[in-house]
Amino acid sequence: MRAPSTMVVETPTRKVRKRKFIDLFCGAGGSSTGALRAAVRLGIEIEMLAINHWEKAIDTHALNHPDVHHMHEDLGAIDPRKAVDEIAMGRTIDILWASPECTEFSYSRGGKPIFGQSRATAWHPLRWMDQLNIKKVIIENVSSFRAWGPSDANGKPIKKRRGETYRQYLDMIRSMGYTVEARVLNAADYGAAQARRRLFIIAVKGSRKKIRWPQSTHAPAGSLPGLLPYRGAKEIIDWSIRGKSIFNRKKPHAQKTLERILIGGSKYWPLLRPFLPILRAHLLARSIDEPIPTVAAGGTHIGLAEPILVQVSGQTPDFSGTRGEEIAAWLEIHARRRFVILDDDTDMGVDTEISSHLIQTEFLTGLTMPLAEVALEHLMSRRI
Repeated sequence: MRAPSTMVVETPTRKVRKRKFIDLFCGAGGSSTGALRAAVRLGIEIEMLAINHWEKAIDTHALNHPDVHHMHEDLGAIDPRKAVDEIAMGRTIDILWASPECTEFSYSRGGKPIFGQSRATAWHPLRWMDQLNIKKVIIENVSSFRAWGPSDANGKPIKKRRGETYRQYLDMIRSMGYTVEARVLNAADYGAAQARRRLFIIAVKGSRKKIRWPQSTHAPAGSLPGLLPYRGAKEIIDWSIRGKSIFNRKKPHAQKTLERILIGGSKYWPLLRPFLPILRAHLLARSIDEPIPTVAAGGTHIGLAEPILVQVSGQTPDFSGTRGEEIAAWLEIHARRRFVILDDDTDMGVDTEISSHLIQTEFLTGLTMPLAEVALEHLMSRRI
């Protein structure tokens, strides 16, 4: 009896289309990195367009992400439809990510006058939403963006009308056919070694759509069961880079800088522990076991102060050129210290002379990656 023949039927492979992603105000690539990493984890291909007005940012972004479309353009002048037509991307976009300029909304301004040109960058994403078919939009800014309101004749915010323009902003997005939600998230809650609180506005095309938010993965040690403890700054500092002594510098530190280091030193150096002096208006210091504070664009307001023991052998070291009272204060704690500045825009190193840095760039994607991952999963699971 002849054995029955076996017939192999080939199942046609389902072609999965690339997801279209636009990164406005892309900078050097932090947000794009998070989105692309999320896509890799989900097994999704992304076609991305990154736009910025600063040539150096675009050059750096291109080095970090050579497979991404790049445009060096002023977002106030560029035509969204022509931009996507130029690269044959199509006018239906899955995700638009926008990080407008935030300095005009920051509490750190202390009520200083606001300039309309910078403030106007927040409106650019809405023009893209109006001219293209965008399924999901994520807009990121400082938490005080929620206080956005009219200004008086001198350019200062009118206190009685705080938040008025922000509410109008959300209403305008809703009027374009989007479901909108906004939350303030902390990057440290999602595995970044940085305590960075930012407002995220998520808009999904369609009315009464369900908006998904990422679940927290980390919390202060012992505070919430089931969550991992916060990551400390010590995990992202490159300890192999040597710092400089505070003494005999070509340009001595300012008095306030030395005071900030001294205050932190009185707490941490008796235990011979490095710490992070915060070089802002207050005189605080932070343990390297905690997440690094919010790193702003300047990147020069957080220091690393590390104790080094030296033997003086009964002799007075030669600290000529520095202030005697400051030297005496330092020697009361321990001997010489070293002080180095942490750099914020670590992926801005286009030029070889600024290629070294102290912070690993992975922390820059702390919030982008989980938000992008949830957004991409949502797009795959539902037709929106």
